[in-house]
Amino acid sequence: LTLLEQANALTVKREKVRVVSMDEALRGFFERQQSKAVDYLKWGIDALDERLYCEGGDFVILGGYPSDGKTALALSMAYQQGKTHRVGFFSLETDKAKIRDRLMAAVVQIDFDRIKTRSLTEDDWRAFAEKSADMAGRGLTVVEASGMTATTIQNISQAYGFDVIFLDYIQLVTPEIDQRAPRSEQMAAVSRQLHTFAQKSGTLVVELAQLSRPDKAAGWRAPVMSDLKESGQFEQDADMIFMVYRPDPRPKDDGPELDQNKHRVLKIAKNKEGPRGAWYMVFDGPKQTFSLLVNPDGRSVMRQFSAAGKAAKQRPRQVSFW
Repeated sequence: LTLLEQANALTVKREKVRVVSMDEALRGFFERQQSKAVDYLKWGIDALDERLYCEGGDFVILGGYPSDGKTALALSMAYQQGKTHRVGFFSLETDKAKIRDRLMAAVVQIDFDRIKTRSLTEDDWRAFAEKSADMAGRGLTVVEASGMTATTIQNISQAYGFDVIFLDYIQLVTPEIDQRAPRSEQMAAVSRQLHTFAQKSGTLVVELAQLSRPDKAAGWRAPVMSDLKESGQFEQDADMIFMVYRPDPRPKDDGPELDQNKHRVLKIAKNKEGPRGAWYMVFDGPKQTFSLLVNPDGRSVMRQFSAAGKAAKQRPRQVSFW
């Protein structure tokens, strides 16, 4: 080897490049299969828990248009995961008091308006008392993160020992590259840095992301991954992509009656290790709660893209996550 080649080899070793030989891969596979079952992270939604093999180090995106409920959905997921993991919810847009009120409405099932007007009833206080012990035991921490960079977020995550972090939302993370660079490059740099952090630290990173507003003149269409606003890097980096959006307002002969104010569609748009899918949901704004629509049998979940048949024509019921 030349002196330059030797120097390059030493540099690679110092950087601790991770390599796996086929022998190591075979032994690792055997050991993993012989160990106890993997405890994959839960989302509090059966349709997701049955399809997602999600664990630390994964990079997940939850996309949605403004005011479609992605923050409320993310809070319910974070609360669920806080039962067994240390979860950090980084709010880059909303202060912690407002996040707290939305979480109380969802968990305790108190009308959000009564919380904001401080007019809770005796029943509300009773429900709050019944839930308070469980809530206090959850490992969920809300961080006011306005103006934070990706470096600050990962430093706080490691300082608090978070297993999972939610970022609400990714386009508000302050870029650390030249501010004169195109916005798409700035967001791509943020995405790559957080993706690397997830892989190296074993932290599950869940990023909420805005979708580009659709062309109203073109009519309704379901969003796709390329609609993630400001950078295609989000789509490339993600192991999984969820989307939550309002349903098609046009009536269908073979589907349930849907209202864009009350209903949503939850879609798995990307899933590297499992199937995709989409489901109808009910969004209860006053109680900040999402529910899956089910067929009249009370068990089978109504899928958006499957033929619902005669059962779908009957009035669907809903099943709450809480």
